[in-house]
Amino acid sequence: ELPAEIGIMRGVSRVGGGALPIEELPTWTVAIVPHHGSVETLEEALRHGSPPLVARIAEEHLILDVRTIQNDELAMVAAGVHSALLAMRG
Repeated sequence: ELPAEIGIMRGVSRVGGGALPIEELPTWTVAIVPHHGSVETLEEALRHGSPPLVARIAEEHLILDVRTIQNDELAMVAAGVHSALLAMRG
């Protein structure tokens, strides 16, 4: 059994400073819904991982913006997500 539903979705990155981002850029995202625990718990686990991974939550999905991940970081990000999901299984 896979530890989560994982899909690719079109998205928008917001660019700008402060509380009012001023521009939107099209992007692709990885959307994750864990089978065990909540997206909030997964987001916290990623943020406190080593190295920390920054994600956002939208429409009950944990969202990773692919535009912000460099090619040489892909394996590290995948390993971090996998470890966090496995830890949530207990």
